[in-house]
Amino acid sequence: MYNHANLVTSCLESIARIQFRPLEVIVIDDYSTDESFQVAKLYMDQNFLNKGIKYQIRRNPQNYGPGKSLNIALQLARHTHIMAFASDDVYIPENVDKVLGYFSGYNVHWLINEGFTHQLDQIHGERVRNFLSQGPKKLLKHLYTNLGFIFVQSTIIAKVILRKIGGWDADRETSEDWSLTIKITKHLIEQGIKYHYTDIPVFIYRDHPGNSYKNTPLQVTRIINCIDKYVPAKYGITLKNREVLAHLTGLWNEYRHVLFELNAIKRSKAYAAILILRKLKNRFNIFDKVFAFGRRVVTITKSVFTKKHIKAYLRCLATTFGII
Repeated sequence: MYNHANLVTSCLESIARIQFRPLEVIVIDDYSTDESFQVAKLYMDQNFLNKGIKYQIRRNPQNYGPGKSLNIALQLARHTHIMAFASDDVYIPENVDKVLGYFSGYNVHWLINEGFTHQLDQIHGERVRNFLSQGPKKLLKHLYTNLGFIFVQSTIIAKVILRKIGGWDADRETSEDWSLTIKITKHLIEQGIKYHYTDIPVFIYRDHPGNSYKNTPLQVTRIINCIDKYVPAKYGITLKNREVLAHLTGLWNEYRHVLFELNAIKRSKAYAAILILRKLKNRFNIFDKVFAFGRRVVTITKSVFTKKHIKAYLRCLATTFGII
């Protein structure tokens, strides 16, 4: 929880309506600068004990980031299974009861469920269901070749697995959910354990000004770092290329007066992309790492990259920004 004083009460209200027992709630306040800690503690003190819900609330001595905060909660957890949840989202309590009952009745180590966006569209949908239906080995390849597409707040995970894989990546500049799903899937393959999927929506993702996905520079940094740490090199180049561009789309749309420069891509010359990246870097002061990667993609032609790679990169740029 970080600076969610205006959102955390409705989150906790949705948890209070869950009937499943035993239930323990652990709240980690990541050094919020608003009243999040006080609001959360007051609500739990007034509403959880009389409902038979055990709870703990801790405040970090400094802002650690989501991964390290989740690991603190993991160490405090006393029950056998974990649902990691964001304080700016809300549960659908009757559906949580259903999946918790399913989980406790079967020997399941990782249960992936559905969720809703704030517009009530499915979070995962048909595409993710297709990935999940193909088994852990193919799922791992999909995780290596697609931006993390499983929302961890929709899942239930055996605590023993989380501890064996070292929990979440504690680096605030690495995607904690994507890296976690990669680590879990690898562990399941190594141990010969299966995951399960239900199409039951268990939470609603809420849109608000503080959503982390709206911080494009941070999101691109976290993507690149996750790829560098967890994705085999043979998959990393294509993935970086596509995902970095996708996250830069928002920045380009913000600064429409530079879009005319993309017409240079129509000439299919590699230097055009370099010039565009340099102009963006100078004009908008976006961090060096993205543009160093972009320059590398379009300039190395004799070893790792062929003309085919460069043309694909340029097509990706052009398609992403609506030039062709």
